[in-house]
Amino acid sequence: MNKLLTLTESDESLEILPVDAKLSIEADTTELTRLLQRTTSIANDKELIPGTNLVVLEASMGGKGVSASLKATATDGEKTLSMLISRVKVAMPGTAQIPAKRLFQIIKSCPEDRTTITVSGTDAVITSGRARWTVQTPAKETYLALTDLSELTFQAVDRYSLLSAILAVRKSVSPSASRVSLMQLDIRNGEATGCDGGRVHRQIIKGMNPQIEFGIPYQAISHVVKMLEASDEEYVHVRHSDYAFELQVGSDSFISQQLTIDFPDIENMLLNPSISNTNTMSVETENLVEAIKRVRVNSDPDYLAIFLAIIPGAKQDDGGRLWTLNVKAKDKHGNSAQELLPVSWKGIAKPKELCVNYHSLLDLLESYGEETAILSIGEDTKSQKYPILVESLTNGFKGAVTQTSSEYL
Repeated sequence: MNKLLTLTESDESLEILPVDAKLSIEADTTELTRLLQRTTSIANDKELIPGTNLVVLEASMGGKGVSASLKATATDGEKTLSMLISRVKVAMPGTAQIPAKRLFQIIKSCPEDRTTITVSGTDAVITSGRARWTVQTPAKETYLALTDLSELTFQAVDRYSLLSAILAVRKSVSPSASRVSLMQLDIRNGEATGCDGGRVHRQIIKGMNPQIEFGIPYQAISHVVKMLEASDEEYVHVRHSDYAFELQVGSDSFISQQLTIDFPDIENMLLNPSISNTNTMSVETENLVEAIKRVRVNSDPDYLAIFLAIIPGAKQDDGGRLWTLNVKAKDKHGNSAQELLPVSWKGIAKPKELCVNYHSLLDLLESYGEETAILSIGEDTKSQKYPILVESLTNGFKGAVTQTSSEYL
């Protein structure tokens, strides 16, 4: 095989490479493993769509003031992740495609601290110490057409505020394909909103331009969270079209298609009906959370329901009353549990009982984040049971959870 001599970037030694070399790099094995673990998690195991089982490696020599780098890009046809590492030795800059999952399995089993990847013709050769692997690459450069948003302008967003908002609402995003329009985390008007039909979480994103509007599909949320959590950047950058959005964190980029169906009118579904709630119950959040966790053991596993019974006590000298919250659970077999908590109640002077999904209520209280939980409760009728609403003026969180039927118990 014809060879050529190439000068490496760092140590000025001569390396013999095939004349048809597409790229050749040497990098820290641990950094390569981390790079491929993240990017190849996007790729498909099988080539369901051309190119979706591959990872594209791009090696750059760098230049004055710019380090040599290796960029890895993978896609499943809907989501695309590009990540970059620097401090690599580039013997031959270029671009090549390699089966993604196989390459990751090889790199994470490399025995030495340094690993070399050389691609020439249809062969990718991975060397680490005495170990050597050869992997067949596509005969032709059949790159998958990736979503291109380069004509759009990035807008800066505070990383911590965006991450906090996504974490506050992500659990309320519907994973069920039966409600496709709710399988997305909606970002608009400087707020993040999630809803699964039975609850809604909304969190203000501090400093975000209200004109930024896009939806993060359910399957893409974890990738966005990982990118934001792994960074210490103060600001990240976002751009979007009607059909896709791109999140840039430092030198890394994540692109996702958006759902083709609009996010529903959550205000009329859940929030507006509960805004008119005139009764309020105040209770220490931690005490309520711990009580729910204890009594839920005897809740019915098919319905995951608990009861919140607000009970008036004796009248006080000042005309007021002491109120108690009875957190209860029971199942169809007669198992039950309860715990009493002191509460402050402003509303109707008669007992009231609510039935809710305990998972939904716990998630709501966790996202609410205040020491004292103030639950706004409506005047229910036989035909209408209003959602329970919580709202924090301190951290900008608002959420509601619907009541569930107790007829089965």
